[in-house]
Amino acid sequence: MLPNVVAQRRDPYRTRILYGRHVIGVLTEHPEHNRVHVVFRGPTGRGFRLPDCHTVSSGTASLIVAALSYHYQPHQITLRTTDEGFVLWCPTCHGAGIGLGQCYSTKQAGLERAVADHASVVGHPAVVVDRPQALPPDVPPDNAVATDETSTP
Repeated sequence: MLPNVVAQRRDPYRTRILYGRHVIGVLTEHPEHNRVHVVFRGPTGRGFRLPDCHTVSSGTASLIVAALSYHYQPHQITLRTTDEGFVLWCPTCHGAGIGLGQCYSTKQAGLERAVADHASVVGHPAVVVDRPQALPPDVPPDNAVATDETSTP
């Protein structure tokens, strides 16, 4: 069962669906058609296209059905030293092809902002650790549309 499923309207046509603090998908209503485009987000942030629906409610139900097959947990992140300062590093996002690009002038500034920055870019919570491990790769949910997937949040 999925407690705390929340819809966040992003603009007149896009709605993010969250399970707790994890984005499980994005619904996009087409302004000229009675169709809702559904993209599911697995625990790593990788996107999978689900069949279009007629309503936001049926799209949300489709996302919930897909999410039931996964175990959502925070991404492990760390800060890496570069010539420009400290960079947010998430092996899970890197493996899913999601670039974060957050750079901080001091380690303290990075530690204070990294978790919130990760969540705002990826839509998944994070925890700072010394040696982060990537989550296992997502496989398409049973209700995914074949060969039509996306990796951007």
